[in-house]
Amino acid sequence: MTRYTSQLFPFTLIITFVFIIFTSIISAAEITSNCTIEGYVEFFPEYNKDSLSGVITFREEPEEEFKVSVDGIFTTDIGIDGIKNEDGNLRYKAELYDENEVFLYDLTNSVFNNAIELVTFEKQYIDLQICGSDSIINKVVVIKRDGEEIARAEIYKLLDYTYSDEEGYY
Repeated sequence: MTRYTSQLFPFTLIITFVFIIFTSIISAAEITSNCTIEGYVEFFPEYNKDSLSGVITFREEPEEEFKVSVDGIFTTDIGIDGIKNEDGNLRYKAELYDENEVFLYDLTNSVFNNAIELVTFEKQYIDLQICGSDSIINKVVVIKRDGEEIARAEIYKLLDYTYSDEEGYY
């Protein structure tokens, strides 16, 4: 009987050693965001009294942890000049609300400044998530003018994309 128990100790020691190495490798692994969902909101001129039309896209960036890039392009029936008033200030405000109508975030600068500039080389980030428990998918974007709601639309999942450091999004 001692012969079998003496062989059991080295076997147990080896299993324990392998378990410790495996645990340390897993805990040392870097966890990165691999969210491949893009959020999308579209506003149609037929459904608001200002004939405002536009698109807002939300993309969780792999290089920016828990940051979402926001890009928007809007126009009115008189063109992009309809977004600004005579003083050059933004006429509209974009706000993000949850399903219980609780205000979450002001998207005005990220959305309408990009629309006015037409081409933006600097990405605008907000502290939100697309993937995970605090996802903005199914949240509501409300466009207001002078405090009055003009349009509203729900953020939905547009597509999946993959990311490659060498080639960018494809």
